Amino acid sequence: MRTVFIRLMLLLVFFASILHAQTPEIVDIDQISLGEKSLSFDSPVIKQNQDLYVPVREILPIIEATMGYSSQDDQYYLTFRKQKQTLYLSQKTSEITYQQKKIKLQTPLLFYEGSLYVPINSFFHILGLKVLVQGNKISLFKGTIEKAAPATSAQLTMDVVEEGYTHILRWKTSKTLHEPRLIPLENSSGFVLEFFDASIQKSPKITLSENSPVQSIQLEPSSPTSSRLLVKLKNPTLFSSVLPKQNGGEIVFFSEIIGLKETKLKQGYSVKVMFKGNALYSLGFFDQPNRLVVDFTHTVSKLPNQFKTEFQHAPYSRIRNSQFQLNPAIARLVFDLKEKPVFDIKRGPHDVEFIFKTEKEEKKAPTIVKVVKPKQPKPLEGKLIVIDPGHGGDDPGALMDKHFFEKEYTLDISKRLYLLLTQLGAQVVMCRQGDQNPSLEERTKLANFNKTDVFISVHINSFITPFINGTETYYYKYKDEALAQAVHEELIKSLKLNDKGLKRARLYVLRNSTMPSVLIEPLFITNPAEFQLLSQPYFRQKIAGASARGIIKFLKEAPKPVKE
Repeated sequence: MRTVFIRLMLLLVFFASILHAQTPEIVDIDQISLGEKSLSFDSPVIKQNQDLYVPVREILPIIEATMGYSSQDDQYYLTFRKQKQTLYLSQKTSEITYQQKKIKLQTPLLFYEGSLYVPINSFFHILGLKVLVQGNKISLFKGTIEKAAPATSAQLTMDVVEEGYTHILRWKTSKTLHEPRLIPLENSSGFVLEFFDASIQKSPKITLSENSPVQSIQLEPSSPTSSRLLVKLKNPTLFSSVLPKQNGGEIVFFSEIIGLKETKLKQGYSVKVMFKGNALYSLGFFDQPNRLVVDFTHTVSKLPNQFKTEFQHAPYSRIRNSQFQLNPAIARLVFDLKEKPVFDIKRGPHDVEFIFKTEKEEKKAPTIVKVVKPKQPKPLEGKLIVIDPGHGGDDPGALMDKHFFEKEYTLDISKRLYLLLTQLGAQVVMCRQGDQNPSLEERTKLANFNKTDVFISVHINSFITPFINGTETYYYKYKDEALAQAVHEELIKSLKLNDKGLKRARLYVLRNSTMPSVLIEPLFITNPAEFQLLSQPYFRQKIAGASARGIIKFLKEAPKPVKE
C-alpha cells in the first residue's frame, strides 16, 4: 500500500511539473529595437522553459514584413518587402522554411491568447540577427553584438536651448548609444531618461536660464550597465517623446492653446489665440474653397473642433481646430474665408493676434465675443475623447486574402465615430488621420497629456482558422471596466453577433493610459461571413454608432474618480 501511495505521489509531481512547464510566464519586457527602429509591444512578452517568446504580428514593422495565413497548407507566411523573400512557419511541426531551407526550431512555436509567438533566439538567428535583452528592452543587431560586453563609459553633454519661442532639451553622447528610454513622471512634473549600455561618469554641466521650463537635472546610476537622468520641471509642462539625432537626441517642450477670442474693431476684426507657453507658427493660403491655414509647431490644442463667428460681416465664416500631428506636435487652425483678406499678425508674450482689415468703418462700438457653449447642451458637451485607429502605415494589422488590411477598416470606423462624437458636442482627437503608424507610446501620450475623459482603441479581430467569430471588448484598469461594459453591451445589442465577452488584457494602450480606456474587437476579419459585413459601409456605421452610445452611457453613469 505504501509503495502504491509513493508511486501516486511521484506521478502527481511529474504531471504538476509538466503543467507548470506548459504555463507561460509574462515577463516585464515592452520594447524591441533594430537599428533606429523601435516599437512597444501591445501584447505581453512571455517566457516558457527559460525561452523568451514574442508575438509575430507585433514585430512585423521591425523586420519590415507582412503576415498571412494559408489554410491549404496550414502555414503562416512572412513576406519581406525589401528582400522580396517569404518565410513559412508551421505551428504543427515547429519548422521554418526560408531561402529554400527547412529548419527545425529547437524550441517550439506557441499560441498564446490567440496569437502566434516565436522564440526570439532561434527565430532571429535564422534572419541573421543577434539578440540582446537588457532591462525591459530587446535589442536586435546585425552581425556580432559588441554591446554585449560590459558597459562602456560615455560622456554626456546637455543643454536647454530656446529656438524662436520654443524650449528644447538637447543632448549629445561621445559614443553611439541606444535611444534612451523616456519615463514621464506624474502630473507632467518631469521625466527620467534612462541610457542603456553606458556608465556615464559625470553629471552634465548645464546653465538654466530664468525662462527655462527645467528646474534641475540629476544623474543617477540605475544599474551597472545603465545610467539615469532625472529631469524636474518648474511647472507641469507637456513634452514630446525622444526625437533621435546622430549621437544624441532632443525633447521639445510643448505649448498649449488654451483659448481663442474674437473682437470687433472699428475697421476690421481680431482673432487672438492664447497660449500656455509660446509657439512658433507658419501659415498658408489655399483656394477651392478659400481658407487660411495656420500651423502652430510643438503645440497641443484644447479648443473646440469648430465654431462659427457671430459677426455677419467678418471675412471668415468659421474657424476649425485640430491636433494635426503627434510627434512633434502640430496644432492647426483653419479660417474658412469668404474672400481673400488683408490682415496683420501681432505677437504678445503668450498670444498671437490675427487682425483682419475691412474698408468701411463700423458704426457700432467694439464688442468682445468669447467662445460660448450652445444654449441646448449636447450629451458630450465639454468632454474630450481620443480615438485610436489601430495599426497604420507599415503595420497593416490583420489580413484577409492578402488584399484587405485591418488598418483601413479601423481608420474608416474611427472617422465615422469621430463625426458622431463631434455632433454630440465632444472635442475629439484622432491618434492618426491617415495611413501613419504612431508608436503605442505616442498614442497613449497624446491621451494622457490632454487629460482625456475617454480613450477608445478600434481594432478588428483575427484568428488562424476562419470559424472563430464574434465580438470581444477589452479593458485592463479598474476604471476601464464600466466603460468597456457599456460599449460592449451596445455593440452586442446593435451588431447581433456572437458574444465572446468582456475580457481583461494587459494591452499597452490600456495599461499605459491614465483615463478610462477600452479596446474594441467588433468582429473577425478572418471569418468570411463577418468579413462580408465589415465590407459594408452601413455595418461600419453601426459599429461607430454602438461605440458612441456606449461612451454616452458610461459618461452619464460614471462615478467620481476613484484613486487606484
